[in-house]
Amino acid sequence: MTPLPPLMDKGRIGDAVLIPVLSIAQAVAMGIGAFATRDAFSALHLGQGPAIAALVALLGAGIAVALLGWLIKQRAEAIGQSYANALRLTLYRHIAGMNLTALEQRRVGALSLRFVGDLSAARNWFGRGLPLAISALVTLPGAATVLWLLHPHLALAAFVPLCAVIALTLGLAFGLERRHRTLRRKRANLSIAMIERIAVAPMLDLMGRTPKELRNLNETGTVLRRNALERTGHRNGLSGLMDIGASLAGVGTLLVAGQYGITAGLVAAALAMIAILVTPLRELALVWDRYCGWRVAREKAQNLLAQPSASRTSGNETAAACVQLRGVVTLDVAAGAYHRIDPQSVAANVDLLRVIAGLDGAPEIELSWGAAAGPPVIAYIGERSAILQGSLRRAVTLGLKPRPSDAKICKMLAHFGLTHLAEGETGLGVRVSEGGRSLAPQDRFILELVRAALANAGLVLIDGVGMKTGAKAHAGVKTLHRLRQTTIIVGDGLPGDRSDTSVLEQQVPPAGP
Repeated sequence: MTPLPPLMDKGRIGDAVLIPVLSIAQAVAMGIGAFATRDAFSALHLGQGPAIAALVALLGAGIAVALLGWLIKQRAEAIGQSYANALRLTLYRHIAGMNLTALEQRRVGALSLRFVGDLSAARNWFGRGLPLAISALVTLPGAATVLWLLHPHLALAAFVPLCAVIALTLGLAFGLERRHRTLRRKRANLSIAMIERIAVAPMLDLMGRTPKELRNLNETGTVLRRNALERTGHRNGLSGLMDIGASLAGVGTLLVAGQYGITAGLVAAALAMIAILVTPLRELALVWDRYCGWRVAREKAQNLLAQPSASRTSGNETAAACVQLRGVVTLDVAAGAYHRIDPQSVAANVDLLRVIAGLDGAPEIELSWGAAAGPPVIAYIGERSAILQGSLRRAVTLGLKPRPSDAKICKMLAHFGLTHLAEGETGLGVRVSEGGRSLAPQDRFILELVRAALANAGLVLIDGVGMKTGAKAHAGVKTLHRLRQTTIIVGDGLPGDRSDTSVLEQQVPPAGP
């Protein structure tokens, strides 16, 4: 199982240590402000103006608290963004190493949420929730100590109602995670449905499904609104209890002050410290809310990271490859041969092309490359084109290092009859959509053959579905073999003659582009 990124990474450890230090400094500044408030009110009670030192201390404490608070939030946001990015990299690296078939069985919308909702939950917890918790752990003891030093009787008058409210809040806090799970499930289902339906919305409309889809969307939205209000109400209720505790503490402080004849300066300072105490207590409700959100997201991320995943070895042999399979399937393909897989020889639920490419695992099949030291450079051309949105130049050289020159790219396009794609004013800069959807099916297929030729692939694996695009596709395969003499294995799905050499009747020596 791939572990989650550690919080105390070398890129975050500095901020993780700095935040508690800044919180301690902020608590000290608050204490100085409280004592300065006491001195100022005491002077006013005696009919004198506040001393300059008290005013300077009060102003300095206020400025320090503000600046330190700003800095704490900045460094906390840095931690949150850094951790979210580390989690994003971990998830993508793990997904990239998963078996393609296992990945295709998962809903695209659910995987998308790992990179949107779950990362937001991680950022909110590590960037805002955890730093607030650390600040509270520092501020609360400091403020309580200052309040006790001001006057023990006033401190006890505040502590009793505050502790009672804290105990009540803890008892009510545990139901918040359940509300988080319910809301997240509803929100996730809605988001997944929308991600997957948007792409086919026009077709659904043609089928007359739009009214039903709108009704379902409205009903789901109504339930989601109710769940969101329940969770928000629960969280805000926890914060509200702290406001009630602050009011009770203030009333208790005034009653005790009157009973013991405590001066107005001490009372003012005590009330200021009560306000300082209640602020982090109120924020603890938000801390718990964000922690609950992270707990749910963490479970989902861990479930994904528990799936088998292994980094694939990049090919280093550019010469034509010899392919040998042993096990439930026996296959021997000589280097430079063209081989079409006989579907009768394939075991059930085994996609040989994916196994050979390393996209799927098959423990019951042993794969070897003959006398080669390692795997060849492999080009896999499946039903779904591996083309990212961008320029034609990017599409045809994706994954190639170093990128071939424009002249070499254009020459190779000419070999395969694709010069028309770069004939406009922008040339190789013409835009190609994700998956090559802006291209004709046969051009999309042949473009991947061009990429294989530019990569000097030692083995080209072709899903037979791709070659159903017509005679031009067959001619493209013949051109690839003529230029590179690479080993070509084609999967099932081709109409007509299934002999191994029918497509490449005329073998000619390789010619460089």
